[in-house]
Amino acid sequence: MFTFGQNFGFIQGVLKAYGIPFELVRPQKWKKEFSVTGDKNSSVAVCKRLFPGVSLLRSDKCRKDDDGMAEALLMAEYARRKL
Repeated sequence: MFTFGQNFGFIQGVLKAYGIPFELVRPQKWKKEFSVTGDKNSSVAVCKRLFPGVSLLRSDKCRKDDDGMAEALLMAEYARRKL
């Protein structure tokens, strides 16, 4: 947890140093935009509906879609819509 916090602070510092604007958005806010629930399969289902041509597999060997990749894609889509 400490390493995550340290990296988070470092990334914020780099963005500020280069004058890159950013906004922190709570998960509840962007998840509400897409009606994503706490179920991991929910984000995968929404991604498949919004982006049918995108593969959510981590590698060619994977058989199950990755909910982390789905949530990252939804966060990016939220930013695209709002900015």
